[in-house]
Amino acid sequence: MAKYEPGQLPSREEVMNFIRTFPGGKVTKRDIARAFGVKGPDKVFLKKLIRELTDDGMLTKDVGQSLRPADRLPGVQVVEFAGLTNEGDAVVKPVNFEGEGKPPRIFLSAKKGKKPGPAMGPGDRALVRLTCVKDEPPVYRASVLKILKPAPASIMGVFHGGPNGGRIHPTDKKNRDEYWVDQGDVNGAVEGELVLAEPVPSRKHMGAKRVRVKERLGDVSDARSISMIAIHSLDIPYEFPEDAIREAEKAKPVTLGNRTDLRDIPLITIDPSDARDHDDAIWAEADDNPDNPGGWHAIVAIADVAHYVKTDNALDREALKRGNSCYFPDRVVPMLPEALSAGLCSLMPGEERACMAVHIWFNKDGQKIRHKFVRGLMKSAANVSYERAQAALDACRTN
Repeated sequence: MAKYEPGQLPSREEVMNFIRTFPGGKVTKRDIARAFGVKGPDKVFLKKLIRELTDDGMLTKDVGQSLRPADRLPGVQVVEFAGLTNEGDAVVKPVNFEGEGKPPRIFLSAKKGKKPGPAMGPGDRALVRLTCVKDEPPVYRASVLKILKPAPASIMGVFHGGPNGGRIHPTDKKNRDEYWVDQGDVNGAVEGELVLAEPVPSRKHMGAKRVRVKERLGDVSDARSISMIAIHSLDIPYEFPEDAIREAEKAKPVTLGNRTDLRDIPLITIDPSDARDHDDAIWAEADDNPDNPGGWHAIVAIADVAHYVKTDNALDREALKRGNSCYFPDRVVPMLPEALSAGLCSLMPGEERACMAVHIWFNKDGQKIRHKFVRGLMKSAANVSYERAQAALDACRTN
């Protein structure tokens, strides 16, 4: 760029072109003055020119007095994941876009020779630095500065009441916020009670964030409350979406059909005495095959969950999210809704249930000879507690 000569101030077009092409997109009046060699009293005229461009809506001032074209996004922006292109590149969009029409395209991709930033997926937000790579239509490249934690949909904490409402101190030690509950949103909560709250819209940007109590969980020292604190702090999903519940409740018992009939075999389940879901059963007898003297024939059966949970249905998606059932001293957070976990997929005594079973034959030394898998229909003969099963084994050893 040619240096400024005394008496020759840059034109409006030259200033706008400089700002558009400035590396990093963050330009100050000092940068413009230095680039065009504007010194001394002529800085007054440069200041006036910039003010005119701003008044005409061609320039916008950002934090720190930096300048950018009004049709450009700020250099640092909070964005959210918007999807993938056909080529597999991640696309993001501004969280607060104030322009007209659709927001410009922003690609989340690293510069050549640079390592890619943290990955983003559905629901993710991030603070990014933007680089404009094309003006018409505007296209940007974003590099992630920081992945932002989404605002919690619910807050668990201890309620402390007051004359005008109360405050909630979160049980999550990483959450240092304090939440205010208006009198009309207390929902009967009392001093020292564990509660579950949800954010409420508020125009007040100062002070504690506002929430409403949606569920009272009881004394914070109670065992049930301790389990709920663990569930919430570890972000374990304990409520099922409506579509998963509907699919579970529509499920019907199976008939024999092409299944192997195991209903006359006295398979038993062995579980804690207070268990509600029984998902595996066992049975064994001495092998009557003369070629296997002293050997054994055993059957292990499990509930045929795949009969009810089809690929990518609501139940499958929710089970994938959970991964397993979680057991606590006072409750179970199941992988499947209760209609299945404690119903059709639970091998209840005396109830016909779909199962997957394996026959295993062992020799007298406990080495497996062969096995066979079947899809069956069984009827559990009994549910036996661990204590009763151990006592029976001990009695066998004694005799």
